[in-house]
Amino acid sequence: MAVSAGYREYVCDRIAEVKPVVASTMFGGVGLYVEGWLVALIDDDTLYFKVDCDNVRDYIKAGMEPFQPFGEGSKPMHYFELPADVLENPFEMEIWLRKSLQAARDRRARTRLRPASRNQGRRGRSPAILLAILAGISSPVAGQGGTDIFMAPLSRAGERLIVGTPTNATARPGYDNQPAFTPDGAAILFSSARPGGQTDILRYNLASRRTEPVTRTPENEYSPTVTPDGTGFTVIRDTSQFLTRFSLDGSSPRIVFERIRPVGYHAWLDANTAVLFVLGAPATLQMADTRTGDAVTLAWDIGRSLHKVPGKIAGSFAQRMPDGAVYIMELDPATRAMRPLVRALEGSQDYAWTPWGGILMARGNVLYEWHPSRSAGWQQVARFEDPALARISRLAVSPVGDWVALVADEPAP
Repeated sequence: MAVSAGYREYVCDRIAEVKPVVASTMFGGVGLYVEGWLVALIDDDTLYFKVDCDNVRDYIKAGMEPFQPFGEGSKPMHYFELPADVLENPFEMEIWLRKSLQAARDRRARTRLRPASRNQGRRGRSPAILLAILAGISSPVAGQGGTDIFMAPLSRAGERLIVGTPTNATARPGYDNQPAFTPDGAAILFSSARPGGQTDILRYNLASRRTEPVTRTPENEYSPTVTPDGTGFTVIRDTSQFLTRFSLDGSSPRIVFERIRPVGYHAWLDANTAVLFVLGAPATLQMADTRTGDAVTLAWDIGRSLHKVPGKIAGSFAQRMPDGAVYIMELDPATRAMRPLVRALEGSQDYAWTPWGGILMARGNVLYEWHPSRSAGWQQVARFEDPALARISRLAVSPVGDWVALVADEPAP
């Protein structure tokens, strides 16, 4: 349905009061992206927010209706009309938007809602229909519940990379993701959505296999990365999208770059230089300097995986090409020169460097390695038969190369 320019601008202005938003035309309507996630739709000058089993009751209680793209009686999507008073109240908007952002990240919300009755009015749904909507969202059968982090021993025998048996380090329903090793290789920091939807940074000790909280703030923190001096770590905070630094014990948060946001991902090249994935349409690669607080844009339409190249002051990122191919590129921060290293595996976007100068990527349940000294391209390293490792995404390798962390989607029960 048509969306008027005035209503689109009005909605974006209201959302932008609490969080940066990117609007994109889609299927005749408008999709609204926050932190790179599709959190809302505008259709026929009506705003719909993303829902899951945790926040859908708020909409039902307010008497709101689900979005039915093909009219009454068609299959509802996981979006409900936002109450008009929420749109006018920045405080309420932040609460409802945060819940929808969490729903957008939650795979359970991808379960289809059941069709609505053709004879129901906009405010006259029966209890049976409301229960059907709730059941359709929260059913664990058709959806998946999150991600887990697996730890596997890693070693080399000549040119052969050997991966030991992975162990599930998180082993609980929900979102556990974005692992980053501490400089001593004794632990990983990771993002974890705890009960109630709050996402904090946790630490997992490899020797004791114990997990402990690091941050305990009202805001959500993502993408922990230890700073080059080893005295703190930086994260992305979701309500502001600023890069924020904490001490290693999770205290003393402070914004690193006051003039740069919304940041989605980052990597440190040296004590003063960071490369940033800055959200937008398209996302951009920016190189920022802590001494000036400024950044320069170097590339457009990049992937989320940013890294420091081991053994040199250089960065790497994934660049999407006009023909759809994705190449892992190396960046020289001094000259700003960029060169392609290798074409990424089809359908994969996350990678990690090894201390031996190679790159690991996964596709499905198979782990591959590329090394610049070989001409054969990507070589299979391991195939995991455990169903829990059927869909591997993010990876991280310890500083000395004795462990690899693998993030995998939780399998459906």
